[in-house]
Amino acid sequence: MTPNSHRAQPPYSQTPYSLRMLPRMTAKGALRVLVVLVLSLVGAQAVSASTNGAAQKRGSHPASVAHPDLHKATHHKRSHRRTPPPPKKPTKPPTKAPTKTPTKTSAPKPAPPTSTSVSPAPPTTTSPAPAPPPPAGNGALPDASNTGVPAGTVLKPSGSLNITTAGAVVDGLDISGTVTISASNVTLKNSRVTAGAYYVILVKDGVTGAVIQNVEVNGRGTSGASGSFGITGSATVKACNVYAVENGLVPDSGSILQNNYVHDLAAPGDAHYDGIQIDGGQSNITIEHNTIINNHDQTSAVMIDNGFGPITNIVAQDNYLAGGGYTVYVDGQFNNGAITGVAFRNNRLTKGTFGYVVIRNNNATWTGNTDKATGASVGS
Repeated sequence: MTPNSHRAQPPYSQTPYSLRMLPRMTAKGALRVLVVLVLSLVGAQAVSASTNGAAQKRGSHPASVAHPDLHKATHHKRSHRRTPPPPKKPTKPPTKAPTKTPTKTSAPKPAPPTSTSVSPAPPTTTSPAPAPPPPAGNGALPDASNTGVPAGTVLKPSGSLNITTAGAVVDGLDISGTVTISASNVTLKNSRVTAGAYYVILVKDGVTGAVIQNVEVNGRGTSGASGSFGITGSATVKACNVYAVENGLVPDSGSILQNNYVHDLAAPGDAHYDGIQIDGGQSNITIEHNTIINNHDQTSAVMIDNGFGPITNIVAQDNYLAGGGYTVYVDGQFNNGAITGVAFRNNRLTKGTFGYVVIRNNNATWTGNTDKATGASVGS
């Protein structure tokens, strides 16, 4: 063994091959190994430099170097990202301008509105209603004391009614809203109806046998509807107290108006007030023993004209009629059919602003009519 054989050596697996060979080599051999190592290192550096240069020529970058346009490119993409447009606001439907109430001379009669309320079952009365006051005779004119809801009647609150049951009896209600009678032979009695509507009580076309008795009708006056009707349609209307509307009673063919009190007409807008209005297309109407007061200086207590068709067989007798421009019009100026069979008999009148009566283009009869205050005969 050589003297160096006892020197501690590093573990075999951890010593490079070239160094492990050094103890066995001559000086010349060791020098040759060193030269090889140096040449290997120089070659490796040259290869690395060449590789980096080629990469730079291809435009690549070391992973540790940030792309100088990366932020710009990212920003460019974001700036062109499609942003969803905000939701469109719903277009508000145009509001129709309110239509001015047509005058009687130029516009057709408006069609009744369609009721959407549910028809209630006819209410029952738990206690007998007070007997209505005796009908007003010639010596007792209809007024607040003997028309409308009888004194002592207890009313049950209700909303609008659309009565669709034939033969129903509606009794003793305080109705905040309108009443539409859509079935035949319905009776509405001993009740109050309050509504600021075009029709406060409407009897639909084709309905027969309706009776409206001892009912108070309040159309809310200037807080109500322009052109409003208190009671309209074909019906027997008795002992009703009608006020605060533009037109009190607007009957259709076959109606009987008896012992009613129409007064204090009021409505918003350019109103044309009539206590009773019959504008053409009607026949066989009786107007008997009513108090009809138009407290304004225009139009009439009773208006009969042919604006919408002919008139046949209208009889007005034993009434008190007052106010308006002329108290009574029987006016055939519109040439939409003849006015025949109209008669005014034994009525008491209070003169309107311009006179008692206008009868034009027809042969209405006028007999026994007097001034209420003086008793003097009032000619046509």
